[in-house]
Parts: sequence; C-alpha cells; structure tokens
Amino acid sequence: MERFLASETGPDGRRLSSHAGVARTYRARTLLVFVILQCVLYGVNLNLLPMWGDESSSLVKAAETPAGIIEIGREDIHPPLYFLLAHWWNRIPIGTDPLLRLRALSPLFAILTTIFIDRRWLRNAPLNLRNWFLLFWIFSPCLLLYSRMARYYSMQVFFAAVAIWYLLRWIENSNEWKNLAAFVAALTVLL
Repeated sequence: MERFLASETGPDGRRLSSHAGVARTYRARTLLVFVILQCVLYGVNLNLLPMWGDESSSLVKAAETPAGIIEIGREDIHPPLYFLLAHWWNRIPIGTDPLLRLRALSPLFAILTTIFIDRRWLRNAPLNLRNWFLLFWIFSPCLLLYSRMARYYSMQVFFAAVAIWYLLRWIENSNEWKNLAAFVAALTVLL
C-alpha cells in the first residue's frame, strides 16, 4: 500500500507524498459517503408530499412539445431550459408517475452541485471545514425541501455555483479567456 501511495503523481506530474495520497483517498471516500447519503435523503419516498401548484405547472409544461415549451417561455417569466430538460427526462422509463419522474430530476442536480462544490470550491479546504460544510449542505432544510420538488431550483443552484466559480477564476487571471467563456456559458444557461 505504501509503495502504491508513494508512486502516485499529481496533475503536474510530480510525485505525491504518502500523506497526500491518503488525503486524496479519504476525500474521495468521504465524498462518496456524502453522495450516497444525499441520494437516500433526497431520493427516497419522493411521493411523500402531495403535488404543489408550481409542480403541476411543471408537469403541464414538460408534457408540451419542445416548440410548445419555447412558445410558452416567450410569454412566461420562467426560462424554458428546465422544462425542455424535463420534457426529455420524462421520456426515460423511471416508474409510471410523471410527477415522481420530474421529482427525481431535482435531486440529480443537487447531487451534481455537491460534487462540483466539493471538487472545485472545497478542494483545498481543510478536511474538517470541508466535512462540516458538506454535512450542513446535505442536511440543509431548504435544500432538502426544494431539491425534492419537480421544479428548477436545484438546477439553478448548480449553474449558479458553476458560473460564480468561473467568474472568480477569471477575476484571478483576466487573461484566461477559457474561464470567461465558461462563466458566460454557465450564466447564459442560468438565465
């Protein structure tokens, strides 16, 4: 095991110390535990609450054709991207209840956000801070409620985290056009 850890190399090709290898393994394993916990918390018993009014409008819009969704988006304050994704997501055979299928899309974005935040925002954070943040993040009552609804809230949180991350990277190095392009793309999707 020691020989394996000592032979690991970092992204720059330099050898990592045994301690760095152990830390990477610990981070990967704890992230897996947090993601599994989040899958259970956010994915089990999605039919616990009755359909909300906003969710019924999500169902109606997702049932439209893509052209119909875009047409509705012209007269609505809600951007059509979520409803287009929901339209195609609803075609995946995950159970028979369209509400439960749409409710399953929201935890997916919440989990993607958790992974993105851990891999980008928290990658250099001390382990204690990272673990406490992820614990509070996953058990956040707001995130628990809204990430189980058939709405676009968790998708917005994901793209906001991505956009802010790339904006900060671009501010650090304004000559790096890739960060600016990624920021503009994420912001465009968010808006």
